[in-house]
Amino acid sequence: MAEKPCKCIYIFNGPDPYLRRHYRRQLIEALPPDEHTALAVTDLDGQAQLATVLDELRTAPLLAARRMVFVHDADPFVSRYRHQLEDYLDHPCPTGTLVLMVNAWQGRWVLARKAAKVGEVFDCSCPAYDALPGWISKLARARGKTISREAAEVLAEWIGPDLARLDSELEKLALFVGRRSTVSADDVAAAVVATAGPEPFALTNAIEAGDLKGALEALDDLLSTRGDEFRALGLIGWMLRSSLQGRRRRPRSARRGRDQSPQRSFEDFRHLLEADLALKTGADPLTTMQLLVTRLCS
Repeated sequence: MAEKPCKCIYIFNGPDPYLRRHYRRQLIEALPPDEHTALAVTDLDGQAQLATVLDELRTAPLLAARRMVFVHDADPFVSRYRHQLEDYLDHPCPTGTLVLMVNAWQGRWVLARKAAKVGEVFDCSCPAYDALPGWISKLARARGKTISREAAEVLAEWIGPDLARLDSELEKLALFVGRRSTVSADDVAAAVVATAGPEPFALTNAIEAGDLKGALEALDDLLSTRGDEFRALGLIGWMLRSSLQGRRRRPRSARRGRDQSPQRSFEDFRHLLEADLALKTGADPLTTMQLLVTRLCS
């Protein structure tokens, strides 16, 4: 972005706070390095008056060549002043950049078409679960590291679509591996997953070994606070998918453990989906997870 000329309008479309901060930082860093960014950037909220925003855009920048005006939570602002903003984009201020942070930009009609023509739209929606490993790989590359597919999937299942926390965990992992260039699943287990329980992968290893007692004990260790049931469910889901695709290294104790036939895999995924639905519709977390683990170990 730093190599592109600054445009007159940018749209941050989506509510994810991490992505909004990320793109905001990129835009500010794209200003010429000799500019005084503290004097060149203005932050307003969605209740701002149009006159205030336009005055900021048209004010001659002090000790800088360009001004940036960020309107946070701008949906009500856009709804009130859509037609006036359309007129402004016909003749935008050459030294001002307007940044609108909205939750839903599609369907803004003429304004959307004009903004796309003279500006740029950044997607700030939280990525879907299946896109998270790609995001994790990107965050690792930004730190000069490569993360294995298995490790990225474990991290995605454990953390979920919380990009701010994923970024923080990748920073921790980069420090954890030191000079090594690759982050492995064992690194994730030691530096991330293990923080929520005394033994990384104890639950999945016990399930694969058909060890019901060990699996229930590991489950009890994992469910320390509300919400941990979804992390445990994510780890189990990752285990089942990896086993089905032949990418998970089964522990030695699991070699004579539970059945791995296609019919059994189908039943396992059905139990997983039933548990997921039960948790999302108010079922007791401990009872639901204990039932799932019992079914998987049987």
